[in-house]
Amino acid sequence: MMIFCLLTHSADGKYQGLSKDVPLQISSDGTVIWTVETLTSTICDADPFFFPADTMECHICFSLSAIEQTIECGGGSSCDVWSPPEQSGEWNRKDKIFAESNKKACFAVHLERIPLFHIATTVGPCVILVVLMIITFVMPIGKGDRISFGVTILLSMVVSLVFVTEVLPVKGALPFFG
Repeated sequence: MMIFCLLTHSADGKYQGLSKDVPLQISSDGTVIWTVETLTSTICDADPFFFPADTMECHICFSLSAIEQTIECGGGSSCDVWSPPEQSGEWNRKDKIFAESNKKACFAVHLERIPLFHIATTVGPCVILVVLMIITFVMPIGKGDRISFGVTILLSMVVSLVFVTEVLPVKGALPFFG
């Protein structure tokens, strides 16, 4: 009997499933241990609306075909429990392994962006430029430096916007900050 394992939401158009020669360990009490090592690509949708404080959760599920199966978590494993948060670049990451309706083996990854970097490099300068632009309108009209101050602030805003458009997430809805 041939058993195929398929990844749901695969990002690789040529993905045919896992290799056919995956070793199984079957014990006398009916327990099957199936150790799988593979490199796969998958797609997760992100909603960057709350950037730079956005979160994302991605479920990666495998299902078996051609056999009637029941997938359960093993005795001493930490199934359906989130791991402690781990910092990975600008993200806090935690994950869990669980069985979805006892038919799919799933791995969930929860990513939460650490907003401090983006607040310091994106939000902060934009707020400062807005305050300086308001000061331009409060300055006395007879002051000769008002126009040069306003043009300098305008040029600073253009440079800042070029940087901000490079930092904002590209996929999905436009962030509220944008």
